[in-house]
Order: sequence, then C-alpha cells, then structure tokens
Amino acid sequence: MLAKAFSVFALAMIELWAAVPLGIKLDLDPYLVGAVTMAGAFAGAALATFAGGAVHKLLNWRSRGKDFSKGTSGWLASKGPWAIGLLGPILLGATLSAALASSLGLAWQRWMPLLAIGICATTALVTILTVRGFAMMH
Repeated sequence: MLAKAFSVFALAMIELWAAVPLGIKLDLDPYLVGAVTMAGAFAGAALATFAGGAVHKLLNWRSRGKDFSKGTSGWLASKGPWAIGLLGPILLGATLSAALASSLGLAWQRWMPLLAIGICATTALVTILTVRGFAMMH
C-alpha cells in the first residue's frame, strides 16, 4: 500500500488531475487518495516556487539588473495571487501555477495560502467526481 500511495504522491507533484484516478484505480481509500494527492500537489508547488524564483532572477539578470516585475500592471499585483491561487490548480495545475507566480515575481506569502486552498478544493472535487464516475461504470 505504501508503494501505491507513493505513486499517487509522485504523480500529484506533476499533475493533480491524473493522480486521483490512479489512486482510485489502485484500490486505495478515497480519503487516503485525497490526502496524498493534496500533499503531493503542494510539494510540487513548493519545488516549483524555488524553480520559478530562479527563473525570475535569471530574467532580472538578463535585463541588466532592471526588475522587470516592477512594470507589472496593478491588476496582476492585486488580482494575480487570487487568480493563480484559486483558479490555477483547476486551469493550469498546481505546479505550473506556482512556477508562473514565482517567475512573475509575485510574493509567495500572498498566493501560496490561496494556492493551498485551491489545491484542497480541486482535489476534493476531482476525488468526488472520480469515485462517482468509477461507481457508475460498475
């Protein structure tokens, strides 16, 4: 069971949407699948945050020390953390959302808690739909 749960965790680090059906198909408990998927998606987002920060530094270096994120619009600064945090896991995936936010230079303190809420909500929704869908097939 530990190997199955680790497989779900590892896949959730890359793509949340694929990890839930894998866990259900491996006959893991849906609550365990949800918890492991949330943990994996958040771990992937945390790693992507560091990678996105490196991309941000590289872009600043390439622009000869000028901080390119200072020219970002007011909309991105005010609404960006909410959009990335809550819609990101649904539309882009948690890992790509974290990398995008970090590479844009948004402060992680503003969007990471929202991303955690988005990961939890998306995982719960996908888990419920996957369990119902597999139940209808049998």
